Amino acid sequence: MDLVQQINNCEDNAELDELKKQVSILNQATYGELPSFERKKLYNSIQEANKAIEAADNRINVDYFRFEGEPQPPLILKQQEVKKSSNLNVVLKQVSQIRNQTLDLDELLGAGHANINTIESSTISNDKVWPGSVRLENVRDSTIILNTTGPLMARDMTLSVLKVKSHQLRLHNITNCEVYVEKGPVVMEGCLGIKIGVLKEGKLCGDKEIEVFDFSWPGGAKNPNFEYIRGV
Repeated sequence: MDLVQQINNCEDNAELDELKKQVSILNQATYGELPSFERKKLYNSIQEANKAIEAADNRINVDYFRFEGEPQPPLILKQQEVKKSSNLNVVLKQVSQIRNQTLDLDELLGAGHANINTIESSTISNDKVWPGSVRLENVRDSTIILNTTGPLMARDMTLSVLKVKSHQLRLHNITNCEVYVEKGPVVMEGCLGIKIGVLKEGKLCGDKEIEVFDFSWPGGAKNPNFEYIRGV
């Protein structure tokens, strides 16, 4: 059975993680001396495998990204409303339209899915209440500190800092941002100017790297879409 078939047939995250390592080994092979035909063939195989990984990840972790019940309208928060809204974390689990604020999300999140979007010139964070998964969208000029027991998907961010503890991080259309994680893999697509810092116990590990799967750069020469923050 070839690698793509194995990925398509896998049924749990542990098996998928092992298959991701095999894709990473293939990716490393593109750095060697290869005839142009073989290199192109390898690139195509890696791209197919990366697409299969994303599909498998979505299939295996589908429950992380599913809302229960009917979709709820976005919640528009103002800073003075936060302390009055402690019951909203059970009903909505959505936070939207945050501008020029510093916001503690612990009062607004629950153990299920959290949808956070449209954040500008703000700092938001959670510490005590960790949702099972997070979808973060439309962020500009902000600092985002998020903890989740499952995956986190970030989309359409620019000129921001994202510090994450999660099972897996996916980045889509992220530009000119700093991203700090404790473990990989990080899955990217359509991203530019990303700086990745690897943390251990909250401190930057300048000599440590993690697995990064970039669908926009299947292999070969050094990926220009991101670089590591090496620290002192």
